[in-house]
Amino acid sequence: MGRMNKRSKSALKAAAEMLETTKNQTVKAQLIRIVIDYELRQQERADSHKAERHKRAENKELAELRSKVN
Repeated sequence: MGRMNKRSKSALKAAAEMLETTKNQTVKAQLIRIVIDYELRQQERADSHKAERHKRAENKELAELRSKVN
């Protein structure tokens, strides 16, 4: 995982502590699912931003080439 804000870091730390201390398997399963879902959303977000950056860079390069031709 890439950069993390303070709230996310705190939430993951709290989830890890709860996993260590709770004996309730349902709670553990829910916490694990929440963390995995969060990680998947963050990865999708990162992939989307990467594609957007790539597209902007490509468009910028094409614009520069067009300006040289004209």
